[in-house]
Amino acid sequence: MYKSVIPVSFTTHKNTKILPLNSFAFAARTHLLPALPEEFSKGSLHFPIVFLNQENAIIPFFLFGLAPETNVFVNSSEKWLAPYVPAALRRYPFILARGEKENSFIVCMDANSGLLSETEGTSLFRLNGKPGKVLKQASEFLKSFQQGLSHGEIFYALLKKHDLLTHLNLKLTTDKGEERTVSGIMAVDETKLNGLDDQAFLEIRATGMVPLIYAHLLSLQKIETLNVPGSLPIPANPTPAPLVPIGNVPDSFHFGE
Repeated sequence: MYKSVIPVSFTTHKNTKILPLNSFAFAARTHLLPALPEEFSKGSLHFPIVFLNQENAIIPFFLFGLAPETNVFVNSSEKWLAPYVPAALRRYPFILARGEKENSFIVCMDANSGLLSETEGTSLFRLNGKPGKVLKQASEFLKSFQQGLSHGEIFYALLKKHDLLTHLNLKLTTDKGEERTVSGIMAVDETKLNGLDDQAFLEIRATGMVPLIYAHLLSLQKIETLNVPGSLPIPANPTPAPLVPIGNVPDSFHFGE
């Protein structure tokens, strides 16, 4: 989805303006995106929520299609079809990168988003070099997004600790009557969940995320509503990591410690 991630800096972007996001063409070939815990409730009404193991960490994703580079929620007019737009899409064209210091971040953006201009749109920076309104809002949203990712880590670790996840191997039938298999994704095993002893269940409940488990389980019914275009293995590493390591960039827009 991100083609060319670069740090936002006054030196490079003092004359850069950003255009409104009126097209979801950038997401048309994205079939998975990270789902934040606070999105489970709304997102589960429209998209399947599945889990993948990335770099030995359990991460939830919204599923938009059953094959790589397939998104059934972007139509031929490049419009988003679902009532809810996930946060991972709303942050575009911005994204965070890790700074050199621990817990520090750099605001970056996709240089090839088609949303940058020097003649039209809203300026990223003020004349005095301070971030403008759009860049401030983007920074706050990215900070909130990163906090959402962090808030779920304990919960997801508990799913792994209690061995509650199982690999899904689903057989679906296309509108042409052909059978296809979906593999490579994980979901909570209801039998294992119901078999937890009191201590294990209370440990999970203490995170406040029991409702998220049930939202996830209900969302799996949405898998059958997705198109089945052909061979359907889900790759183990479907999207770029949420944080791109950039290093130190003079005068770039930082926040954090």
